[in-house]
Amino acid sequence: MTPVLTRHAPERVDLRRVALPLALAALFVALFAGVFRLVDEPATVDHLVIENRTGVDVDVSIASDGQEAGILLATIEPDSTTRVDEVLDQGSTWEIRVAQAGERIGTVTRSRDRLARDGWRVVIPAALEEPSEP
Repeated sequence: MTPVLTRHAPERVDLRRVALPLALAALFVALFAGVFRLVDEPATVDHLVIENRTGVDVDVSIASDGQEAGILLATIEPDSTTRVDEVLDQGSTWEIRVAQAGERIGTVTRSRDRLARDGWRVVIPAALEEPSEP
């Protein structure tokens, strides 16, 4: 007995079964792209340079004037300088909070304009007795 090869006609593709998933995928991609256009990235400054003139390690955080919570930027070694890149803009008045071992030991307040004039450089004074200035 010899085998008989029969060829079947190719099945027809039901375009409705393919088109609906493709249309849904295209709609999802368009919606996803649209949502990202609506979301604004937070404003940042290129960098902030912090000079620690104290004789101890300090934790430095920033906050807007009067804001309860702050953003930890860095722990800075004694008598050293650290650059922190892409810092969230705190608005017109910045509070640079200095802590040691979890206890706040001082705050240096600067206006955004002064920070810009100073090249985005902040000095943590040795005694933290520098007068704050908006």
